Amino acid sequence: MPKFGNRVRETTTSVGVGSIDLAGKVAGFRPFMLEFDSGDQVYYLIQDDSPNPSNYEYGIGTITAGSADNPDSLSRDTVEGSSNNDELVSFPPGRKIVTSTPTAAALGGVGPISGGIITGGGGSGGASNFLDLLDVEDYSTHPGEMVVVNGDGDGLTYAPIPVVGGGGGGDSGIAIEDFGAVAFDPRTTNPSSATNSGPAIQAALQYSWQNLVTIGARGSFYRVGSPISTIINQHTYPTGNISAGTRVPFGLDLGGAHLWCTFSTASPVFSIGANSIISMLRLGGFSIRGAPWKGIYLYARTGAPNAGGSFVMYHLHDISIQSCGHVGIHLHGEVFEGECSHLQIRNTGAEGFVLEHGSTNVLGAPSGNSSGVPSSNYLTHCNISFSNSHGVRVVSPAADLRMSFIDFISNEGAAVSIENGNPGDLISSCHMENSYTGTASSTSLGHIRVGNAVDVIGCRFLGVIGGARAGVYIPSAVNDSVMISCLAQQSGNILATANGTGFRLKMIGCRGSTGGGSMPRDVV
Repeated sequence: MPKFGNRVRETTTSVGVGSIDLAGKVAGFRPFMLEFDSGDQVYYLIQDDSPNPSNYEYGIGTITAGSADNPDSLSRDTVEGSSNNDELVSFPPGRKIVTSTPTAAALGGVGPISGGIITGGGGSGGASNFLDLLDVEDYSTHPGEMVVVNGDGDGLTYAPIPVVGGGGGGDSGIAIEDFGAVAFDPRTTNPSSATNSGPAIQAALQYSWQNLVTIGARGSFYRVGSPISTIINQHTYPTGNISAGTRVPFGLDLGGAHLWCTFSTASPVFSIGANSIISMLRLGGFSIRGAPWKGIYLYARTGAPNAGGSFVMYHLHDISIQSCGHVGIHLHGEVFEGECSHLQIRNTGAEGFVLEHGSTNVLGAPSGNSSGVPSSNYLTHCNISFSNSHGVRVVSPAADLRMSFIDFISNEGAAVSIENGNPGDLISSCHMENSYTGTASSTSLGHIRVGNAVDVIGCRFLGVIGGARAGVYIPSAVNDSVMISCLAQQSGNILATANGTGFRLKMIGCRGSTGGGSMPRDVV
């Protein structure tokens, strides 16, 4: 009976319909001759080394040990299925993957998946269809591939399984390694000498929106030696337009990977533009270290092919940005109904996080028009510290930014600066400490600097550098603002102060002095 082994996978560059020369194991797998003896018959799968192979063949072959002058080889004795009408495939030049894996017939028919276990089918005769799992014992190495879900002897039905795969968080089973990314070990390898995975990650990001899949990572550390940039024109899957209402997540979810930047140009690490209505971009599960300019720049565009681009229902999550030369994360233009959560932004050369109107360009946006008004964005469960300017800056007449559960520590400017904000901005349950460390002697500055009405709820203001400053500073005449259950906890700190007249501030259940001299206010 033909054999199959666990985690046996090699590469080949053989062409045509003859025997396959085995060129060595795939990283993390075992070679055929470590599992089998020369002359053994084995089940095999040969396919293009591509996320979507167009050439494949599976069946039974014979392993032959090589010599000093000849590699190990695999004959193709019995073809059970292929991309060539179940006949021998004449493989073209290029790298192919050869895997030891059984056919469905070898397993006697395959039944449903329950709890991650492949169970036997109910048919007595089985079927000759190929079980498209590249590793039967540990199928989590290739999740999301088509699997047999019933085997009744009369034929098989296939369906994708959306399980987390690789070493990362991608739900498609595809990883950035499939596009050429190479992980390195910083304990043994200087990052500057590691393989530049930037082009591979860019190709993966491009593939994700073209095919509406989320892509993961199998390693831990990757060198990014060049910027990662893409402009999303339209959802396609695999051809034709997908409307915004389809709501299919796509993007990169790298499961804790570390991106080590070594390029020095004034470009964002991730620069992603929208040329049409783009829904459900997912970007997260990684850290960025040493970015020379911006960490992430998300922007809506105008112009060809579709005017009025926008991101809707996006999600940036579980991202750490450290030692960034400019803004940590910059959202520009019509970016709305999305969430940024569980971010750690530390030691940035400018602001930590920026939300900016499309008609402005105060922060050095790269080439390409940015359009629209950001609205209904959520920033939550974050730590933003040691920025060389404001922790969060909103430059928009209609932002609707909701911030909650954020620690702001030792930023050179305000913890939050809202310029021309919109009634509806909300800041709640935040801790703000040592804001304005660069201009500590000024008492007319606040942890929160607002240019319009803002609701501040349950925030704690603590500042010890340079003496007194306000929790909220209102620089000019604005509409009503409200503070509820806030605390200014430091000798000399005041809850709020203002410059100008024509506004009211309502305080409810707050503790701390109010300051501001003749500032009109209601204290309840």
